[in-house]
Amino acid sequence: MSLPELTVGEVNYNSIELKWEDQGNDNNNKKRKLFHVQLNRARARSPYPGGPMFDPLTNYQGYSQQHVFKGLESMTQYLCRLRVMNGESDRHGTSGWSEPISVCTANEPPSGAELHKAVSRQDLEKVRQILEEHSAVAEVMDKFGLTPLMVAAQKGFTGK
Repeated sequence: MSLPELTVGEVNYNSIELKWEDQGNDNNNKKRKLFHVQLNRARARSPYPGGPMFDPLTNYQGYSQQHVFKGLESMTQYLCRLRVMNGESDRHGTSGWSEPISVCTANEPPSGAELHKAVSRQDLEKVRQILEEHSAVAEVMDKFGLTPLMVAAQKGFTGK
């Protein structure tokens, strides 16, 4: 039995979407296939001799042909693999595991708190650095609904 190809969909700082397409799993087929997908943090070797190199962090088991793994760590490399099972009674799968694919989550987006702190400290160099890297945080409001620019203007900061 050939395995469906595991592909990566949308990836952000805390989630990875995986997709697979099985041509033999159509609505006319009475016996649907159960898919088992594992995701784990990538590691070079087992932490103990003779141990498994693939220690599943989280699993998906179901009939869908896509799944989003959520609650992951940012800037972390993960390995993903897939196998096909014929119904829920098939605990070991009718196929072996697919070759693992490697996916890395993105860096967590800035919250704007660092920019607000830099403005409060009048740290012009830090403000410039943050805005060069992440210009979108300029619009992030604090708990009072003020943007960093509004705070700077209220306090009379001129940037000189």
